[in-house]
Amino acid sequence: MAPVSALFGLLIFSGAIKIFLRPSGLAGQILSLFCCLLLVSLLMILLYLGYWFGYYLQAKKRADYGKS
Repeated sequence: MAPVSALFGLLIFSGAIKIFLRPSGLAGQILSLFCCLLLVSLLMILLYLGYWFGYYLQAKKRADYGKS
């Protein structure tokens, strides 16, 4: 599910860049590609942090359950 949402985000973001900035030529394509790669890397970092935060909460819940 996460790769699908990342793909949709990438498509929407690249479309927004093309509409608002109207990049033309090679420099515009490089700018668009760079922004898309930046967006994907930010999404991957957020997914990674969310995974580890969920793992931390699960471990904390397990530890609290063992105490009582």
